[in-house]
Amino acid sequence: MKNLMFEPIIERLLSYQRLFANNSKSIIEYIQNFLKNFNQYLNLYFNKIRYKIEFKHECYLLGQYLGNVDSKKYDLSHDKEFLSMIEKIKFTKEQISRNEIEISKLSNMKL
Repeated sequence: MKNLMFEPIIERLLSYQRLFANNSKSIIEYIQNFLKNFNQYLNLYFNKIRYKIEFKHECYLLGQYLGNVDSKKYDLSHDKEFLSMIEKIKFTKEQISRNEIEISKLSNMKL
C-alpha cells in the first residue's frame, strides 16, 4: 500500500529530472559555444564600437562642412569633398551592418 502512495511522487521527480537534463543540456551547449568563440565575440564587439564611433565622427565632419557652406543654392552633387564624405558614411554603415550579421551568425552557430 505504501509503494502505491509514493509511486506518483517518484514518477513526478523523474519527469522533473528529465526536464532539467534537457534544459541544462541546451544551456551548457550555449555556454560552450560562447567560450569557444570568446575571442571572436570580443573582436566583433570592439569593431562594432569602433565603427559606431567612426560613423558619428564622419557625420560630425559632414555637419561641420555643410555648416561652412555659404550659399543656400550651392550644388552639392558636383562637390567632390561632400561626395567623398557621403561615401565614407555609406561604407561605415555597411561595415556596421556586416558586423551585426557576423555577430548574429556567431551567436546562432551550433557546436
